[in-house]
Amino acid sequence: MTCAFSALVVSAFGLQPHPAMSQSRGDLDQLVQERLATNSDVELAHAQSAPGPTLRWVPTLRWVKLATLLAAVLAICGVASALPPRLHGTGVDVAATMQKMKVYTDALTEEHGAIFNDKFRFATSDICDDLMWQVKGKFIKDPDDGLEPGMEKVVNNDDAPPVVDLVIETSLESSESVASERDYKKRMQKYLGDLIEHTGPERYGHIKRNIKKCVVYFLDHWEAYQVYVTKGKQFEDDGMPIMVTSSAGKQEGDSAYMYVFKDGLAVEKM
Repeated sequence: MTCAFSALVVSAFGLQPHPAMSQSRGDLDQLVQERLATNSDVELAHAQSAPGPTLRWVPTLRWVKLATLLAAVLAICGVASALPPRLHGTGVDVAATMQKMKVYTDALTEEHGAIFNDKFRFATSDICDDLMWQVKGKFIKDPDDGLEPGMEKVVNNDDAPPVVDLVIETSLESSESVASERDYKKRMQKYLGDLIEHTGPERYGHIKRNIKKCVVYFLDHWEAYQVYVTKGKQFEDDGMPIMVTSSAGKQEGDSAYMYVFKDGLAVEKM
């Protein structure tokens, strides 16, 4: 049975025996039979423990496939967390497989409307000191060509302007109440008060000193951005004014950016 199992392992994992293995194994079996005949336990133990031929490790594509399948099964069973972060030689990142997506939501809205998730790259913006994340996206073809919900799509409109994938991902809505620079300044005054109340006194000084830089920057570049809010009419007056690159003059594939206030975000795992 042991020999049969060994043969199965050798076959399944692509192991190749040493050229002298067959002859050496035969000699060893003969020696064991002779010792059994004399009923010498000491000699038998010595014969069985004698150094034998070794297996040469020859990894094959079959081994890689089996290791990949094993990692997938363990991940499904919920035990992959006990494995190393990466199975050597297979390219399977177990940690990434088990990791849940992080969704960044609007902390100041009652239902925490989704703004973006961590599949998009983001970093601290240099617009104002440590107050905003800059989230990178791109312009894509509008999957609905601007149709209202329930309307049937008859033909593709190749002239339709591209849309930002960040906006489509979480179904952000263009702000109806912030249509001008004056509206934006008024909205930011209210949001500043809500934000400071949410964060507490420890961040008050930092926010107060630096938020003006943010407001001034977007007012100076008003035509380059559009204001969005999280999905739902109830968020229009309470949620974060989200600044996103305007589609004017943009083409499919161009980079787009979203700017959000760090202190106004909550993180949820999906």
